[in-house]
Amino acid sequence: MSISIYGDKILSSTTEDIGDGTTRLVGIKETDNGVLENVWDKGIIFAQSSRLGEHEYLSGYVPLKDGSGTSIGALQISEPQTTVIQTAGQAVQLTFALVIAIMVTLSLPIYFICKRLVAECE
Repeated sequence: MSISIYGDKILSSTTEDIGDGTTRLVGIKETDNGVLENVWDKGIIFAQSSRLGEHEYLSGYVPLKDGSGTSIGALQISEPQTTVIQTAGQAVQLTFALVIAIMVTLSLPIYFICKRLVAECE
């Protein structure tokens, strides 16, 4: 996960580096129309898929406002798309295993109840 702070639509600080472990992508101007319109113009929280450096991220933006309510910056929190997709895949696998366990657990009482009812009908 990376966290970035924008001041006046310019990336001022970030935890993301360009891959060398030291160089940060600061000084980049935000040019995405969706982010500019929603975060700076409308002052609302906005999420989208974005590119930071050479990596694709799922990003959320929260406007930073002054005392009068004007957006003066933004906080961006990003997670690599591959990480999000892997986490979702693991959640689906866990859900599937849980559903199978519940089905097996509920099948046994149903089997014995049906067996008893058939025996009573004979």
